[in-house]
Amino acid sequence: MHRFITPPENCHEDWVELTGPEVHHLRNVLRVACGDRVEVLDGQGKCYTVEITELNSRRMRGNTLSMRQQPPPPVRISMGLGILKHKAMETAIRKSVELGVDHITPLECRYSVPRIKSKEQQDRLEKWNRIAAEAVKQCGRFTVPRVGPTETLEAYCQGREQGVLKLFFWENERTRKLNDINVPEEVTSIAFLVGPEGGFSPEEAEQATRHGFVPVSLGPRTLRAETVPLVALTLLQYRWGDLASAHLPG
Repeated sequence: MHRFITPPENCHEDWVELTGPEVHHLRNVLRVACGDRVEVLDGQGKCYTVEITELNSRRMRGNTLSMRQQPPPPVRISMGLGILKHKAMETAIRKSVELGVDHITPLECRYSVPRIKSKEQQDRLEKWNRIAAEAVKQCGRFTVPRVGPTETLEAYCQGREQGVLKLFFWENERTRKLNDINVPEEVTSIAFLVGPEGGFSPEEAEQATRHGFVPVSLGPRTLRAETVPLVALTLLQYRWGDLASAHLPG
């Protein structure tokens, strides 16, 4: 069944409405018609099965047949991601959403190759958020993670509240693995850092450490920058998240 996303205010107990570019895709690309059934996400954890009753170039409206709600994840994961080259950044965002990240903050780092001009910022963020939304449709999530706004490393580190497990995956950390992190209480929120293609500078690593981020190694191999978030998220989900044995079905 085709899946679409609309704001929560368009979702009601009896009917659901879809507007904007999603209508063009539904009507002109997928050739969906009145009487067909589709799934509509509100982006905040609910999925509506809808039978289309009205469809034109501006909107789709349909009757709500059922509503499903996904429970919140066992751990919420925020990622500060050093801005990568265009295709690598898009890959990292798409795959991180598939692996359950809750929020991605693009970071302006010393070794970030693309320097995004201020007039391009909004267009780039809109594109990254479209990629995140498309990944949600594909992977079966009901909640759409937010990408942005872009921050400096210092601002991101300062903005992480107390009580959050803070990590940064750094190529110059040779000994400390994730299993070496001793956390006495249950982990429900994680913030982690991943650098750009050139990695973190020594000054940035010191900055992160000063704000309580613990450096962690991902092993002896040199990974591509867009691979690091995927490995990091898989390890975090396996230890504390929905890939942990305690949270798997059966």
